[in-house]
Amino acid sequence: VGTAAFAGLIGIVLPQVPGPMRGNAAAKAAWLELRRQDFGMFTTPMDRLGLFDVFHTVWFNGLWVLIIVAVTVCTVSRFLPTWRSVHRPTRSVGDGYFDRAHHRASFTQPGGADAVERLLKKRRYAVERTRTDPDGTVYLFAERFSWSQYGTFLSHLALLMLLVGALLTRFAG
Repeated sequence: VGTAAFAGLIGIVLPQVPGPMRGNAAAKAAWLELRRQDFGMFTTPMDRLGLFDVFHTVWFNGLWVLIIVAVTVCTVSRFLPTWRSVHRPTRSVGDGYFDRAHHRASFTQPGGADAVERLLKKRRYAVERTRTDPDGTVYLFAERFSWSQYGTFLSHLALLMLLVGALLTRFAG
């Protein structure tokens, strides 16, 4: 992605051959002579590399296709884990999870777990008691807006639509 962004930046910063001159060898040669005033002896190598026509080069379009493939693979590989996370979330984890990943949330609340559960439900959480230990510790699972996890998936699809649309515009006009 960084290489494609850098190539795009080159195409923005450097003057590009105007569209009508692209198919006319004499007009393009005259345009290149004007560029020779700015770039001197580097004009011919820059032209051979396609730096004056970046967005129409094979290497730039290859980078574009590579990005489309990478985003597609990323999107497809994330679908099942996202679906599982929304429809079958992990409702109970071992105590070691809290010791490793989070500071252990251990607190007492006036009214106990019932008060916490009521408060969460009041704030529109779906609440489920996952277990109660013999020592009286109550474990709750609460979630709200679980479907929002599809946002990442949908944003990747939107990015794919933009990338493919740009590529189709390039080749189909």
